Amino acid sequence: MDRQYRKPSDVTQEFVDFLEESKAIYENARKKCEEYDSMERHIYWAHKFEFAKDRNERNRLATKYQNERKERRRYKNICDEYKILAGFINSDNNKGALKRLKGLIEVQRREEEYISNKRVYKGGD
Repeated sequence: MDRQYRKPSDVTQEFVDFLEESKAIYENARKKCEEYDSMERHIYWAHKFEFAKDRNERNRLATKYQNERKERRRYKNICDEYKILAGFINSDNNKGALKRLKGLIEVQRREEEYISNKRVYKGGD
């Protein structure tokens, strides 16, 4: 067979894995955004700036704060990118479809195994 050939069960399994991984990626990014946007985090930065000794310390704090906000933006972009996929996976209507896809993969694997085994015709004489 061709080197590029991939079994249908493998392709389907990769798709299901991707959907499940998308949900986890979204949840992790959403959690990080919530941490960065928490009131505790805002209070932390307010106190840091309030008690800074001088302009140099405020400038260092401002750079750290800016870097944190950039990191938060990176996670927010991940959330936006995976939001629709995560919503699809979390939908009660689609959970059944995902379960049926997993069943389809098992049936397909059994069929592929049957086809790949050496079969012998046992015709009647």
